[in-house]
Amino acid sequence: MRKLLNFLVFQVGWVAAVWGTALHAVEISLVAPILFVCLHLAQTPNSRAESLLILKCLCLGLILDSALIQAGLIGFEGHTLRPGLSPFWMWGLWALFATTLNESMSWLQSRKRLAALLGALFGPLSYEAGVSLGAATWTNQTLGLVLVGIGWLLATPLMLFWAGQHPPTESST
Repeated sequence: MRKLLNFLVFQVGWVAAVWGTALHAVEISLVAPILFVCLHLAQTPNSRAESLLILKCLCLGLILDSALIQAGLIGFEGHTLRPGLSPFWMWGLWALFATTLNESMSWLQSRKRLAALLGALFGPLSYEAGVSLGAATWTNQTLGLVLVGIGWLLATPLMLFWAGQHPPTESST
């Protein structure tokens, strides 16, 4: 039941962040992912290990998304720390995604090839959905989707590896 709830919370957080951004409702696009991440950390047995995982994934996402922006392939709506960096709501999505790695996606930790394949498929679909909802725009859709797919092909197994290194169990505190 916990894994299903984690999956549903991620989906609600994703929709809130993307639609909030498309509607220029910063309070929704930022608060929802932050709230869900905080709730996750409050109920996980080892919030320190889980916080480290979230920070690693957020940094990886910041690098990947900012590279897409700087390559001129995508433009995200929303506020950012500085031009060329991904916006804050995307940081929230990467942090929120990290909360699934030891929960609803934990079954993929020993299936790295499948994780890579699923990342290569669903990463681009997620970005395309965000564009369709108005939270971003492609300047080169084909190349952008290919590079997002490659990024997620590599990032998904890496993030699951990090999650497996520091599982949020009582014994790891």
